[in-house]
Amino acid sequence: MSNHPYCIISLVQNIYMIRKGVHVKKILFLLLSISILSCSGEKNTPNPNKGIKAKTISEYKAGVKFGETVWQFLRKEIRIYNSNGNEVERSYYEDGTLDYKQIYEYDSDGNEIKRSNYDKDGTIEGHTYIGKYDSDGNQVEWLDYRLDESLATITLKKYNSNGNMVEDSFNSSDGTVLGKSIYKYDSFGNNIEELNHGKHEKYSGKTIRKYDSNSNLVEELDYYKDGTLQSKIINKYDSNGNRVERLYYYQDHPLSRKWINKYDSNGNEIESLEYDSDGKLSRKLTTQYNNKNHPIEVLDYHSKIKFGKAQDVLDRKTTYEYEYY
Repeated sequence: MSNHPYCIISLVQNIYMIRKGVHVKKILFLLLSISILSCSGEKNTPNPNKGIKAKTISEYKAGVKFGETVWQFLRKEIRIYNSNGNEVERSYYEDGTLDYKQIYEYDSDGNEIKRSNYDKDGTIEGHTYIGKYDSDGNQVEWLDYRLDESLATITLKKYNSNGNMVEDSFNSSDGTVLGKSIYKYDSFGNNIEELNHGKHEKYSGKTIRKYDSNSNLVEELDYYKDGTLQSKIINKYDSNGNRVERLYYYQDHPLSRKWINKYDSNGNEIESLEYDSDGKLSRKLTTQYNNKNHPIEVLDYHSKIKFGKAQDVLDRKTTYEYEYY
């Protein structure tokens, strides 16, 4: 797992959104933006999508009829990739019909230089984004244009000599700082401190991260601007570097949440168990993979007490279908 600050943040945000059961296109788009612009753009990191030509992700809601599980189709995404593993098109379908589409363009070095949104009729809608890079391939600007082609916001990034992002600011078109983060790293390139600022660069809090000798993130501490602890996350790993336990504490309260993960012999996560503050199992995710170690089915359960015993009740199913080069 990457220790780039945005990668760490995006994981936490995804976990939060999944746990809350939220499916909002704009939120997913934001998370996608964070992931594409930062995590997949890191140097010397193999693209996990290379070799995939298309991926279809379908989501279903579970129900029961005559004592049997039945599945109600909810939505699907179709993602198209080029031969380098870069996503070039993503289509969103609701109720089986196209809702909207995103198109991604890249330069010869594989850097994303443009992203456009289209409605179901093929008409451009919403905002268009333009990326600019330095000679080392680091993204230094991300420009957000409205439908009338006027500039809405600018994201500016600065890097140190090792290519680590040391400053990231989100600005309005007139240059007003709307948000800003400053990052510090250890000698191994792990992000160890993140100072966050709000509008007009007012300090809003910080995050401290600690790592083991293998650069695995073992502790993450979030602080409010007055220095009091907001939350703490502790991670534990097996000998292969797989995260097997995740503990979440809110402020100085006792344990709030715990996750236990299991893996197969290829290092694929096959089961994730979530426990509440009382130590009771509240949620379970199981994942199956194909022979290329790509997920093909995720089953989402919640725990229910029936006749005095905890039972797994199916909530959702997500399936993945692939077309390869």
